[in-house]
Amino acid sequence: MHLSISSYLWLQERFLQHVHTVSRAGFDSLEIFASQRHLDLRNPDSVQEAGLALRRNRIRRVTLHAPKIGIDLSSPDPLQRRESVEFSFRVLDAATLLGVGLVTFHPSGVECSPKETPLRWPALMSSLRDLSRYASDRDLSIALENHPRPLFCDDPVELVARIEALCADNVGISLDLGHAYVNGQLPSCIRYLGSCLKAVQASDNTGHSDNHLFPGTGDLPWEQVFTALIEEGFNGPFVVEIKDERPLAVVLDDLNRFADEMGLVGVKQMSS
Repeated sequence: MHLSISSYLWLQERFLQHVHTVSRAGFDSLEIFASQRHLDLRNPDSVQEAGLALRRNRIRRVTLHAPKIGIDLSSPDPLQRRESVEFSFRVLDAATLLGVGLVTFHPSGVECSPKETPLRWPALMSSLRDLSRYASDRDLSIALENHPRPLFCDDPVELVARIEALCADNVGISLDLGHAYVNGQLPSCIRYLGSCLKAVQASDNTGHSDNHLFPGTGDLPWEQVFTALIEEGFNGPFVVEIKDERPLAVVLDDLNRFADEMGLVGVKQMSS
């Protein structure tokens, strides 16, 4: 398991604004939270510039959170689903230029009624088969993020069962701890994810809404979460995806202290 920071922390600024700050704090792992204003993946020049900055600042492990807008991989509308898959192909192309190893997608972009669920599952599986083949040709892995209720794919255990039926080694789940906690699924769901668990998205909340709080400032059972992850042998990125108005350097320093409190020795221990 290695500690990573999501650029969601400075989403309202340009991605390049704080790459050096992250590196200077000792982090060698970072997740790009893609949005048009933050880092427009449709602009090859911007993508290439970001890739060079990551290499220059010795960020060795890079993951990508695909844009939330414009992608609905489980849409029952064949045309909308096809357009979403084509857009996702372009996201994977950008990932190769950025030196990314894992790309996380949302399974849907809209709320859906229970009546839509039987239609959305086969649409999602079809999209994943297409993306798996495209990603495999580029040595990429992809992951789906579990949603909070009432969004589609709110049960990480069911999502893993569906993914396992694909028999695609490069497809897995990115477990959003905040979403799972709001749904009442932590820490028990971790025991059922197995090798499908590609990444963890970490933030805190009080169990009522997904507030993206700094770890330890809400009610998540962090010690139980870390125990379960370690016991299950999780060795992927532990991505801290939070909102925090304090200076980034202060946030990163506090993050190292939180890791120490969890029985880890900050960046060096979690990055081992």
